[in-house]
Amino acid sequence: MLLKNLADSHVHLMATGQIRCTLSLAKLRDWRELSDLPKDREFFRDHWYVGFGWDENLWPGKEIPTAQQLDQLFPDFPVYFSRCDGHSGLTNSLGLRELGRTGSGLFKEKEHLENLGKLPAYSDEARERFLIESCRTFNEAGFTHVRDLGGNESQFLLAQKLEKEGRLTLQVDWNFPCQDLKSFENVLRQAIRCRQLSSAQNELKGIKFFFDGSLGSDTALLSKPYAHRCDHSHGRQVWSDDDAKAVIQRSWENGFEVAVHTIGDEAVDRIVNLAREVSSKGIGGRLNLEHAEVLQPETIKKMKPLHVVCHLQPCHWLSDKAWLDQKLGELKAYAFPWEALRRAKIPFFFGSDSPIEPPSLFRNLQALDESVSFGIAALKADPIEFHLCPSPRVSGETEVKDGQIERVVFQNKIVFQRKPELI
Repeated sequence: MLLKNLADSHVHLMATGQIRCTLSLAKLRDWRELSDLPKDREFFRDHWYVGFGWDENLWPGKEIPTAQQLDQLFPDFPVYFSRCDGHSGLTNSLGLRELGRTGSGLFKEKEHLENLGKLPAYSDEARERFLIESCRTFNEAGFTHVRDLGGNESQFLLAQKLEKEGRLTLQVDWNFPCQDLKSFENVLRQAIRCRQLSSAQNELKGIKFFFDGSLGSDTALLSKPYAHRCDHSHGRQVWSDDDAKAVIQRSWENGFEVAVHTIGDEAVDRIVNLAREVSSKGIGGRLNLEHAEVLQPETIKKMKPLHVVCHLQPCHWLSDKAWLDQKLGELKAYAFPWEALRRAKIPFFFGSDSPIEPPSLFRNLQALDESVSFGIAALKADPIEFHLCPSPRVSGETEVKDGQIERVVFQNKIVFQRKPELI
């Protein structure tokens, strides 16, 4: 089977390569095992020991360590360990001091992202290595086109440098995130500059912000309380309505798409309502809803007058299925709404959210197949069509044989070929 312009619609390009080169915490079965991990120089950012991928659901009692408990393992240098969903982070007392923080050492959402921004910067050489590793990762998974949600001007310019050198083996559609309304104008200026520099392989599309958190961290914004909690928590809204509305309006006025991280059904509904308010002023543009993992039928109806595109990750079902019923309760009926969107003729595309999940066409196909027996409505369409780039500027071909990526060609150059198995 030959696929043209196979795309991953939601990735964090630089982070994908960075995580591949970072200390992995994915296999920890107890937080105390942190002390046994290698302390190689490559796992440090300057003097900070940094890792990614822990999941307390795999630990005895789901116990998350405090800063003081981490001090017992790491008394001599600051540490920062990001959770597997990218929405939480842990640090020790030395880390708290350097970050100017107080508390238990666990940070979520906006505070976590701010902490990451305060860690020592990587060198230009390291960042180039991360981008090259990202290209290799996506090419090996069969992808020639990606849509990035985590970039900035320096990453964009570095990717253009690699493009000119013939070392960028992807077409990238870029969206620059902003952390709050205060940072929006600076991000907007970066986006305007990069849009003017857009090229065949690198085009600046829009601006992104996080409106809620994640189901894994109990911070996705739901219309009903989390079923497994006794505190009646609905999750967390990261931005105020007024600030979110202002960014939507200013982005559209400047000709940019808006991409909004919305996982919970209440988060999606509020963003759609805000977009409708902006649209009622005669100001329009594309609204990209990132994840939309829980989505009510009434919200889908509200999308109709808008230029909405949803970006879903079926592979998240493979990770979330173990606790989906426990957390969502009756809201599970509205989880992973690909068939509801198809019936409503709301356009959507599939991706991985890499590095949160590994980029993989086959994992998404597996999730679409297996989720049906768990009550998720079957997608009554060819799933491959939702993995094809809607606006290719350069050509890519992916050959699939016997359920494996056989060969990937990008701009008439072979960028991946599976090695023949030794007999």
